[in-house]
Amino acid sequence: MKGFRLLGAALALLIIAVIGAALVERKRLTAFTTWLQHAWTYSAKVKRSAKLLADRGLDADAKARFGRVNAAWVARGHDPLVITSGYRSPEENARVGGAKRSQHLRGLAFDVYVYFLSRQERRALIQLAQAHGFRGFGVGWTTIHMDRGRRRAWGYATSSGGARPPKWARDLFKR
Repeated sequence: MKGFRLLGAALALLIIAVIGAALVERKRLTAFTTWLQHAWTYSAKVKRSAKLLADRGLDADAKARFGRVNAAWVARGHDPLVITSGYRSPEENARVGGAKRSQHLRGLAFDVYVYFLSRQERRALIQLAQAHGFRGFGVGWTTIHMDRGRRRAWGYATSSGGARPPKWARDLFKR
């Protein structure tokens, strides 16, 4: 019986050593765990996205422009864009920490889930949205905000912005 316990303990240590060797750095483990969390919730985000696009609070022109951006994106061989936020009521905007004069309140903004997109794909998406008349952009780690408000761009220090866009995107907003 003692032999089986020692064998089990040795096997457990071997498994831990293999996993530890494969994931030498903690960052890799954290990145993998984060990726799993995003992958796990992705299908729910896709289902919710369709409901958000059908929201009556969205501006008809902004909705049509987003539809053209999405169609062009799919025509380039990508999966359809996933909206994580569209129109927001004042109460919902306050709850999520949105800006006081957010374009979401007017139905002119969309937050698009971009976790699985490379930087090059994110740049292409921003350029495509610009070509279809979107002027305001918030660039985050998992989200790109696009709206029909005035021309501006920001990154996210908080949920309502407060930072410069990431270096890889800054040249897209110069003019």
